[in-house]
Amino acid sequence: MWYLEIEKEAEEINLQLLFLGMRFYHNVNLMTLGDIEPLFLPETIHHVHQSSLNTDFFGKTYVTLFRIISNSLHHNQYMKITYLDENDTLITVDIAGYKLEYRITQDSFHLIGLIDAPTQTPHILRINLSSIQEIIVLKTYFNPKEIETSVQAYKCEEPLYFELSNARKGFDRVFMHLSNYERITEFNDETHTCFVQLFYYPFDEEELINILISFGPIIKVISPTSIRNKFIERIKTQRLLFKQG
Repeated sequence: MWYLEIEKEAEEINLQLLFLGMRFYHNVNLMTLGDIEPLFLPETIHHVHQSSLNTDFFGKTYVTLFRIISNSLHHNQYMKITYLDENDTLITVDIAGYKLEYRITQDSFHLIGLIDAPTQTPHILRINLSSIQEIIVLKTYFNPKEIETSVQAYKCEEPLYFELSNARKGFDRVFMHLSNYERITEFNDETHTCFVQLFYYPFDEEELINILISFGPIIKVISPTSIRNKFIERIKTQRLLFKQG
């Protein structure tokens, strides 16, 4: 029966979204915009950095999975999850869920959790919900404060610290891409730039470097030295390849 309730709930959400879309379309038609040529057409927009898993967020399977994980987080229950990693290898873990996270750059939801089973090495794990093949809610419980403390302890000791210019709408573009990261931002009235402290897990480092370096000169990495040096090496390599090309 609960499957039917979830399915009904998903259908209601779809109907609400459809109603909102039709209402917006109807209102636009009633305005004096009929004779104005549009700036762009829907087919002009091409989505990038989206999940390659073609997630149906309102499908019965996904909604059910989302509800199961949400309830497990709410009741502090361990989960046994089987998922496909980036190499399409099936992996099964017992995980204490910490939070659900939406990553706008991938258009996907992820579960952040702690692997602390006796038979497995303790570590933090991020799982794309679309990659989950099976989930079992276990009848064992964890202390959420202990899990939060452990998760925070796995973050890098030194935050990524960089200066950000608003050239080419840098503030909007960068902060949108980094919306899922915890950060502290200070605006400098003299330089009209933002100084950002960004907190991350070790497994985020490569992704962060790729994201930030793609914005070019509007970002100046200050610390840590290890990441700053990686930026410098990447830029040197790009310049060398440009000269050779």
